[in-house]
Amino acid sequence: MPTKDQLLDRWSRALNGLTDVTFNELIQFLKQRPLLETLFRMFDRDDSGLLSESEWIGSVYKVAETSGRTKVVRTLEAFINRFKHIAKDNDSLSLLDFCRLFDDYAFQREFALLLLSEHGKLTVMEFMDVLRSIANLKNDTKWLSWLAYQFHTAIVKHDGKAAESMNLETFKDSFYFKVPELADCLFNYLDTDKTGLLTLDKFIKNLEYIVDASDAQKVEFLFKIFDRDGDGTIDFDEMKLLLQCFLEQSPSLDLNETVAELTATLFKETDVDQSGDINLEELSAAFQRNQHLFKVLSLNTSSWIRPKPAVLGRPHKHSSTLRSWIRNNIGLLIFWTLYILICGCICIDTLVYYIKQQQHFFIIIARLNGMHPTIHSNIKYRFFINFFTERDRGRTISACST
Repeated sequence: MPTKDQLLDRWSRALNGLTDVTFNELIQFLKQRPLLETLFRMFDRDDSGLLSESEWIGSVYKVAETSGRTKVVRTLEAFINRFKHIAKDNDSLSLLDFCRLFDDYAFQREFALLLLSEHGKLTVMEFMDVLRSIANLKNDTKWLSWLAYQFHTAIVKHDGKAAESMNLETFKDSFYFKVPELADCLFNYLDTDKTGLLTLDKFIKNLEYIVDASDAQKVEFLFKIFDRDGDGTIDFDEMKLLLQCFLEQSPSLDLNETVAELTATLFKETDVDQSGDINLEELSAAFQRNQHLFKVLSLNTSSWIRPKPAVLGRPHKHSSTLRSWIRNNIGLLIFWTLYILICGCICIDTLVYYIKQQQHFFIIIARLNGMHPTIHSNIKYRFFINFFTERDRGRTISACST
């Protein structure tokens, strides 16, 4: 597996001899398979060989953020739709799928606009700085970028463009929580000034603290959010809820039975003074004494809260395909548009001609479907069939007179 320095070196070699990167040059780079593979490796932070939606959207948003273009790139809908169109029923992309993302020229333009405007340019040093910042991103940082984008989208959807915060109801509607009760716990923890509103600054700042926290600080975080009644202790039901949220799923486990057994065992191990409640010191000590017991817990922040999967309507699912087909067949569309227009004019001319002759209505209809004084529909049909047959074979049609 190439290292980050090796990935960056590929781009350095591609940029060799350039002082600036223009929009059109960037488009050309996005057509080169080795450079696309480099981007894939940068975005695939867990080195799984598959790019998840969180890695994709988090990386894309971070590219725009690092380039200072988040105000210009206001929506990532095109990137979400394109991801889902290529992934289909899967929740991730392989390297081959990732390269297919960039087969579409319109998508290449969308991606290039993350870094610079169509008439702008970046120095090679600036461009490499952007790539370097992406290569050095932690997986949790991309998760935060994904959440930041979802936060922006949610407040616009619920409250309009002027809104800068969300309440608990919007918070619940906008994110996925492993256990529904976790929404209230997290919101109360993140709402540090207890206003009942969550701004992006509070949201990201507090989650960033958790991402960078030590194991001891994460234990303190767990204690604070699951001390739901704020009495400074965790009771049996609160401990059970904690395990429901963070116990890793396994096909071989009955989750309800496992949680009940593990809660009983863990509570007995932790409640040293047998008071029926657990304080912060007892919980911290239990983590230190029985680390093997807590290996079943997921302390990875990305399992606590995730954006809800975007449910695309049928028109959205096919819009990207339709646009691509139109762009790839623009000549065909123009041809048939002109053909229909000409035929329409001929029909109108014929209709006027026979009306002047005071022909019966059904005779006029019959003649419209038959022969025009100048052009027979059969001849037109054969001409167009021959035209497209020759076109598909890649041969040039030459006019000939007989």
